[in-house]
Amino acid sequence: MLEKKEVGYFVIAGFIIGYLFAFKDLLEGNFLKWLEYGCLGSLIVFITSFICEIAASRFGCDAEFRLWMSDIRLAKKSRFQKTAPWFIPVWLIVPVALVAVTWGYIKWLAIIVFDAVPSSRVHKRFVDLTEWELALIASTIPFTSLLIAVIAQLAGWKTFAMMSVLYALFNLVPFHELTGTKIFFGSMMLWIFAAIFTIAIFILIGIAGTTGQMFTVLIAAAIIAIVAVILFYLFHEAR
Repeated sequence: MLEKKEVGYFVIAGFIIGYLFAFKDLLEGNFLKWLEYGCLGSLIVFITSFICEIAASRFGCDAEFRLWMSDIRLAKKSRFQKTAPWFIPVWLIVPVALVAVTWGYIKWLAIIVFDAVPSSRVHKRFVDLTEWELALIASTIPFTSLLIAVIAQLAGWKTFAMMSVLYALFNLVPFHELTGTKIFFGSMMLWIFAAIFTIAIFILIGIAGTTGQMFTVLIAAAIIAIVAVILFYLFHEAR
């Protein structure tokens, strides 16, 4: 299951998320908001990653989580000289730079990435995951985050709800090693459904104050997402 270092990554990611949401409060010297939002962010990252780990175990593998890094390899001076890659902490640079440049309006929440590896607890021969299976595992992160958002909205925790929706949304971005890439290339239709469903909830969740209204928002978002998937399928088949 989850290792201690991974939990440490979750806390770091959570407090980066907390920093993004407390950006303007920090400018006024309100560090308690950073602590509050950092704990909420850590909770979102932990719960979604834990569910993803459970999903991975169903396919005989582990989800190994880490902070999003990118490496740059400099050109070799000669064929006999090896150069070690330089690792860039994208998990820190991108969120902090965007929130500063946009004065708190753009909050980049895609900070944690994962790899599916053979489980040490499975004695039978490990079979490589298909792209579809990897997409299913990865999709648990945004869908779990949306569930947290729904619960938070019904409980009246609007900031927590918005944080969860944005976490789901940014984990659908199909770029580099991000979770959204695994879903996008594993199943385009699953990615379209998840993306449209998340965007619809992001737009509509603000009007849901009661259980009935929240139920209506979920149905509306699901219908919009299903229509988008059907249109994509029809367009794809027409080609």
